[in-house]
Amino acid sequence: MDEPPELATGDTDTLSALIDHLEKSAEDRLVFTDSAYAAWKKADRYPTPGEMQIALVKLARVAHDLYDGSDRTVGHMDRWIRENYDLKVSLQDDQMPKAFRTFTFEGVKYDRTPHVKVNDGVPHHECGRVYFAFDQKNERIIVDHVGLKY
Repeated sequence: MDEPPELATGDTDTLSALIDHLEKSAEDRLVFTDSAYAAWKKADRYPTPGEMQIALVKLARVAHDLYDGSDRTVGHMDRWIRENYDLKVSLQDDQMPKAFRTFTFEGVKYDRTPHVKVNDGVPHHECGRVYFAFDQKNERIIVDHVGLKY
């Protein structure tokens, strides 16, 4: 994967450049919704955009490899991602507000519960998250939120 463009806090132009790079690198197995841009714009005081960028690059690799057509045994998805990509992913969130659990993309409703943990165990205003859905039918990961924890 080529060197990705640098991500700047709250700047949707740099997010757009990074997303273009990641979608191409992942061969469209990673896509982003308009809500992902809106969430990043609201995260205008996000303290560590470099760590968020690293997490997004790793998630692009996950998406590319997960849906590359290879026959592999994944087992527990969160463990497979952590062990192979050094990325902290949770597939559940018991505290997530019900209104935030789902989103609609291209006319289909998805579960937004899976998320990448960026800056976990810090004050809420520093806690980064990438909320996404596994789209098995179209063999891709759909990112619907980049920024601060809901």
